[in-house]
Parts: sequence; structure tokens; C-alpha cells
Amino acid sequence: MDALAGIIALGLIVGFIIWLASKSSAPVERGTRSVAPDLPESTAWELRSRAAGIEFLLKEARESDAWADMPASYRSELMARYEKELADIRAELVRPYAAAPAYGPETPSAVFEAAAAVAKTAPTAATPAPARPEPKPRQPRDWSWLAEQQASLFLFAGAFLVVVAALIYVGYSGQALSGALKVALLAGYTLAFLAAGVVCFRIPVVRVAGLVFIGVSAVLVPLNFVLAGSVIEADFSDEGMWLAGSLVSAAFYASVGGLGLGRQYSFAAGTALASAAGAAVFVLGLPVEWAPAPFLALAVLMAAAEIAAPETFRRRVANIWVGQAHLIAVVFLCFALASAIILNQDGEELSTRWFAAPMAALGITFYAIQALRGAGVAVTGLAVALAGLTSSIVYGLDMSPEYYALALIGAGLVLVVAVRSPLSRIAAGMLYPKAATDALVLA
Repeated sequence: MDALAGIIALGLIVGFIIWLASKSSAPVERGTRSVAPDLPESTAWELRSRAAGIEFLLKEARESDAWADMPASYRSELMARYEKELADIRAELVRPYAAAPAYGPETPSAVFEAAAAVAKTAPTAATPAPARPEPKPRQPRDWSWLAEQQASLFLFAGAFLVVVAALIYVGYSGQALSGALKVALLAGYTLAFLAAGVVCFRIPVVRVAGLVFIGVSAVLVPLNFVLAGSVIEADFSDEGMWLAGSLVSAAFYASVGGLGLGRQYSFAAGTALASAAGAAVFVLGLPVEWAPAPFLALAVLMAAAEIAAPETFRRRVANIWVGQAHLIAVVFLCFALASAIILNQDGEELSTRWFAAPMAALGITFYAIQALRGAGVAVTGLAVALAGLTSSIVYGLDMSPEYYALALIGAGLVLVVAVRSPLSRIAAGMLYPKAATDALVLA
């Protein structure tokens, strides 16, 4: 409102000044000057009006803040042009009339010409800030999935309550339930979840719930053996229960993974097999130096599954096992080497010094299978395992350290013979193209 009132007041003042200039016959400025007697009245009226407008403009330029944003040099130039034109008008009003000045309605005013000339050269006072993009309207959240999965959500809630109730009942029943009954109860829950998962998986509306129920049963499978080992007093050892639980869990996970329900089950099956290999070490009572044997044998079997198993099982399960087998082979070949070095330095009593040879042989078998499936790293692993085999012979014979150089040379010669023999040409279709070159380089 204050700004509107100011604009109205300014308009009234300008109108009053123009009206006063048009009606007054007094001199334009204070003093004794008067209009030339021979100047036509219409021309004098036009000059007075223009002079009054320029005076008002100059006054505003000096006193108003509206011109503060213009650079000082351009403002000074503009005011100088206006003051010069005002002086020329005043001189025109007092000099004797000779000819009509070149002012008329058809000729543009010099005031506006000067203003336009300065405006062309003057930069903008302040660059306006770029306009902020208008925010896009927020899309409403789609809650349709909640209605679609309503049945699955109810099943999830019911399954959660059932599992919690079963665990609380089994855990706090104390002597009210025998150990065998507790195991049977948990096994019943496991089978119930598995059956519910299979049924729900066949129904499209609750397919997600079926996957969750199968996952719950997969978690409960090893817990059955943990509970059985802790509450059943029988002749079963903890190591035996560990081995049985690992094998059953591996079989269950491999079956579910083979059905295509998720690669996580295939990975869990490989992990369960590695757990079974660890349990076998304790069940068989193997000494430390023989501990890698079950793991390396497992790596060989997992690699063989990737070649000999049916196509569907290879694609869904065995491809996951290959990476796990590589890790197992590398870790336990290094463990066998470290055992040979540490036990030999400490003077420990070994069951036999020939334990390293079977480990190296298992390593050669694993990498030979990998070479047949075209793995590029297999030839390098095969050469290292071959060097380990020849070195294990020196270690088994308890020969002096300088013979290890001959062992490495022998490994190189074996590689050369293998590359030049008909065997490599027979297997060339299964090896990768640079296998022979890499073998010769390693030799």
C-alpha cells in the first residue's frame, strides 16, 4: 500500500509540474530572463514543457535512490547530456527568434535519443538471479502392492509368531519335555514350514510367502542338529552330529538351489560342504599335517561336479561351487606348505614326512580339472602344484635343501614334456588357446 501511494503521489506531482509549465508565461529559471518576443507561442510552450521534464529528471537523478544501481560513469554521462540540452533550451528561449527549431511531433526528442544511446552502452545494473526451476509435483506413493501382498503379509506375521512361540516353548520347557520330544517338535516345525512353502510357492498370490517359508525351513534345518546334539543324551558325539548336520544341510540347500529358487542356496550348500570337511577332520582324528586332505578332496569333487553334473545343476549350483573350490584349494595348499615348514623347524614328531605328496597330488588333480574347463589360472596353479609334488618327494626323503632346486627343475621338465606330448594335443580342444605357451613360460 505504501508503494502504491508513493506512485500515485509521484504521478500527481509530475502532472502538476507539466500543467504549471504549460500555463505559466514566467521565465523557466529564476532570474531576469524572459522569452524572446518574436518566438512563436507554440514553440515556446513545447520548449517550456521539455525543460520542466528535464529539470524534474535531473532532480530525481540527484536525490532519488532509484538510480543508485547504475554505474557512476554512465549516470554522470547521462546527466551531462540532459544538463547540456537544458542549457540549450534556455538559450533558445531568450535569444531572438530566427527560425523555428527542429522540434516537432514528427522528430524524436533528443532527450529520449540521449537516453537510448546511453542505455545501449551501459551494462545492466545487476544481473538478475537465474529463475529457480519450479519443483515437479510429487507423485503420490503407490500403495497398491500392499493390497496385492496382503495375504503374504498375514502369512509372514503368523509364521513369525509360530516360530517365536516354538522357540520359547522349547527353550523354557525345562524338564517338562524330553530331549527327543524337543527335537521332534522342532523337526515338525521345520517340515511344516517346508510344506507350507512348497504349497504357497505354487499359488501366484502368495508366491513370495512361499519363498520366505522355504527360507525359514532352510534356517531351521541345521538348528535341528544343534538342538539334538545339546539335549539328546546318546552315543552320538558332537563331531558326528556336526558332520551329519552339515551333510544334511548341504543336501537340502543343493536341492533347493537346483530348483532355481536362488543362488544363495547354492552358496550355502558349498559352505555346508566345507563345514562337513572340517567335521571330518575331527571325526577321523586326523593330525594337523593331514587336516587339508578332506578340504582338498572336497575341492576336487566340487570342480568335477562343474564338468560331470547335469546342465541344470551346473548352471544353478556348480558354477557357484567353482569359486568356493578355488578358495578352498588355495587356502589349504598354503596350509599344507606352512605345516611342512613349521613342523620341520620345530622338530615335531610327524606321522610321516610323505603327507605333503598326497596334498600336492590333490592340488594337481583340482587344477587339471580346471584346465580342462578352460580356466586361464588353472595352468599356473597346475605348475605350482607340480612343483609342490616334486618338492614333497625331496621332503619325504628328508634330503638336504640343495636338492629342492633339482625338484623345481624336474617340475619344469615335466611341464615341457607334457606340452610336447600327444596328451596336450588331444586335450587342446578343451584348453584355452595360450595354455601351452603359459606352461612353457612357467617351465
